[in-house]
Amino acid sequence: MNQEKSLQHSVTGLQQDVRQFLHWLQNQQYQFITISPASHDAYLKRSGKTQAANLSDIFGWSLPFQASLLPINIFELLLRHDLMIKHQELWSSRIRVSSLNQHLLLHSAYPTTEENAVFFGPDTYRFIYALQNHLNQHQPNIQRAIELCSGAAPAALTLADYAPDADILAADINPLALQYATINTNLNGSTPVHAVQSNLLQHVDGQFDLITANPPYLVDSHKRLYRHGGDLLGAELALNIVQQSLPRLALQGSLLLYTGVVIVDGKDLLQQAVRQHVAACGQPFTLNYQLLDPDIFAEELDAQHYPMAERIAAIALTITRHQ
Repeated sequence: MNQEKSLQHSVTGLQQDVRQFLHWLQNQQYQFITISPASHDAYLKRSGKTQAANLSDIFGWSLPFQASLLPINIFELLLRHDLMIKHQELWSSRIRVSSLNQHLLLHSAYPTTEENAVFFGPDTYRFIYALQNHLNQHQPNIQRAIELCSGAAPAALTLADYAPDADILAADINPLALQYATINTNLNGSTPVHAVQSNLLQHVDGQFDLITANPPYLVDSHKRLYRHGGDLLGAELALNIVQQSLPRLALQGSLLLYTGVVIVDGKDLLQQAVRQHVAACGQPFTLNYQLLDPDIFAEELDAQHYPMAERIAAIALTITRHQ
């Protein structure tokens, strides 16, 4: 654990101030469900909204706003940490806040175009539903767990709620994601979650009762961290998670992976590769590969990377070690 401790992110002045902001939002009964970028854009076009009229417009729909919409202390808090951008006489928030169960989670504002953007959206909700279903169905005894590619840390927070005495880690290669993860988990959770900068399990020691991840799975020409899943039409990162995770599972431990997969000629390249890898391990693992949604993010298929793709499907993969 020494290496982990050296990489954990402490609570900075920024994090303390943003937690104060999130507490204020909670007191305002703020709620916002984040939808896909295509649906977000379509709603703004249909509604004709160009300027914020309330908190959801500012911190959910990412619309420009007049400074007078916020209390002066909240406005100055966000301005102090460069979390707003000025456009002539209006301002735009660089952060966004989404509802997840009873929690509020901080992430990047719409549109998420920056290299270090921290994404949150429909995949996040599907991922957490799959995780909660796993926890409810199997009631695992979790002493140590980790969320890989953690982003805003929705799974780490969910696991802290489920196993308040467990050692919970949130690992990401993106420093901004770790900063947001620390803010989100410290605000919402009673159990400390350790944010660890790591390329998957590279800088994390030991075994885990649960490893979970919602990795990027698109083919992105700019190779942005929050979108690009690598080769195999974006499934390479998910396969790497499987390969690294299986040796790190404790007895009766599980890997729960939520991701999107591109289907070509009716074939799922990730499923084929995972089954081959598990069979080659020669150890008693059980594998459950579940289709959650046969058709997600259809607009992404217009990109030049998917000339023969039929669709993108959402799947949940669970692998459990029995010996």
